[in-house]
This record gives sequence, C-alpha cells and structure tokens, in this order.
Amino acid sequence: MEYYDINLNCIKSFRYSMYKSIINLDNTSIYNSLEGIETIKARNGELVLKIRYQLKDYRLNSLYNPTEEANRWVEQYSFNSINNVIAMFGLGNGIFARTIVNKMNKGDTLIIYEPCAELFMHVLHKYNLTDLLENPNVIIAIKDINEFDFHNMLQSKTNVTNIKNVIKCIYPNYDNIFTESCIQFWQEIKDAYNHQIIQINTMIAFGRVYIENTIKNLKYLPKTLSIFELREILPKDIPAIVVAAG
Repeated sequence: MEYYDINLNCIKSFRYSMYKSIINLDNTSIYNSLEGIETIKARNGELVLKIRYQLKDYRLNSLYNPTEEANRWVEQYSFNSINNVIAMFGLGNGIFARTIVNKMNKGDTLIIYEPCAELFMHVLHKYNLTDLLENPNVIIAIKDINEFDFHNMLQSKTNVTNIKNVIKCIYPNYDNIFTESCIQFWQEIKDAYNHQIIQINTMIAFGRVYIENTIKNLKYLPKTLSIFELREILPKDIPAIVVAAG
C-alpha cells in the first residue's frame, strides 16, 4: 500500500470532514501555484522536500540531516506554560511539526495552517503522516480543503489561561514563498487575541450580573427542558430559527 492510501485511510478514520473535502477536491484549482515539487534524498538518506516557485528553487529541509535541523529549530521555543497553543504556518513534510509534538505537554494543542493544497497532496503521496493525522492534539488546516478550521480552532483553543502564551512559528522558507498567506496567518492570530480580550472584558463588566441571574434562575431548572431533550422532540425535517440575546 502506498503512502497516499495509508494517509487517506488515516484521514478517513480520524478527520472525516477533511477526507470528504479531499475526495471532492477540484484538482484543476490547486495545481497552479508552484512550478515544481519534488522529493529528493539528503546525505543521511532522509527525504527532503524541494519546490520551485517564481523560477527559484527552495529546499524545505536540510540536505545533510533533516531531523537534526528540525531538532535545532524547535529549541527556540519554550513550552513551560499550561494549555499551550502552538500556531504553525506550514506543514511541509511534517518533520518540523513532529519535533513540536515531541516537546508538547499533555494539554497543548498544535494548530497548523498549510497554505498550499498542491504541496499537501504531494506530501500525502510521498511521506507517512499518520502519526500527525491520528493525533487529536494536532489540528491541520489546508487551504482549499478545510482552511476555516484554522480560524475556528484558534478561536476556540485560545482562552484566558493561554492568551499571552500563544507560540507562533513558521516552517523555514514558507514566509518567503507564501507571503500573502503568511500575512493572513498573523492576522488570524491577532484576531483571536482581540476576540479573547473582548470576552475577558465582557466577563469583567457583566460578571456580577451573570452570577445573580444564575442564582435567580436556579428555581426554574427542574421544570426546564434541556436542549438535549428538545433535540429528541423537534422534527428533524423542518428548519428552525433560534433567537437569543448575546
């Protein structure tokens, strides 16, 4: 079985929505951005990802020892806080993401944005990514496949406990090749930070009201239907609109 089939089966098992997007992917829309992609061998026998963009060649790994290069690269980041969120620009062939996973703590989350579906599809064919794909603490968002997952997961995983400790990293050379996408990557991180600041300020401003309302409404809870009970009662073939404050 080739790597593509192994990886795709893993995606089907652990990331079904991504799997459906890959199966339905319009290949004509993704194979345009790069002039060439190839996998070559480093001197130590490991695989190296090489691309050509705007008449220039970029190696995305060391030609001598890719693993050692990745281990040196990850040393610049500290994982001492709790519930670390690591936002990474570029999946590449997965080697740099793998070094991050090896340093992550139990409650940490790695959220990767890969700006090139064409490159991702090449990697699915040439590399075994199953260790990353089956890891629930690794979120992988691919442009043109499931790119909005990056926004959603960054917003949901960033909170008051880690807002000041979001680790931001870029796969070497990705910012030189995918410059516009890199700018969007930084904007998403900024938006997530601002969103949490607004949430925190709202809690500070209305915290007392929240508590008072919760206490006053406790007497009504025994006679109140939960949303899980309503789910079983409401017809499933009729659209519904929910109107609520806030």
